Amino acid sequence: KKNIKKTPELSDKRIGELQSKVDSAAEQSNTRERLAMAAEREVVELKKCLFMKDKVGDEYYGFIEGVTEFGLFVELEDWFVEGLIKFSTIEDDEYSFFEEEYLVRGRRTKRVFRLGDRVKVRVDAVRLGQREIDFSLIEVEGR
Repeated sequence: KKNIKKTPELSDKRIGELQSKVDSAAEQSNTRERLAMAAEREVVELKKCLFMKDKVGDEYYGFIEGVTEFGLFVELEDWFVEGLIKFSTIEDDEYSFFEEEYLVRGRRTKRVFRLGDRVKVRVDAVRLGQREIDFSLIEVEGR
């Protein structure tokens, strides 16, 4: 009798097949995770809007956390609620956006808004369908 030693060896082909299955499962898992995170963000934004819906007209303090060419994103101090002050609602000047410096400056008044500025805002509108909250500027602290 011959003693045949059997060793479990995987062929290159079999390794390739297994790697392909693992890669496919990982991609599917990543896709599902991204979808779940997007759904969670949508629910959180909806809850924030529902929370603020009855606060239209109320005034709050917050901090500028985003500066764009069309407005200022402000997060309220007391809650993790973000809204937008559109430049079209600030009637004292026209504002120029300086992306590199994360600020805007009034063309005539030279008034500056930058990240981290504390501002007082009024809740103007809550749009549930868009998951958006509109603020208007009441004052900038220290100016």
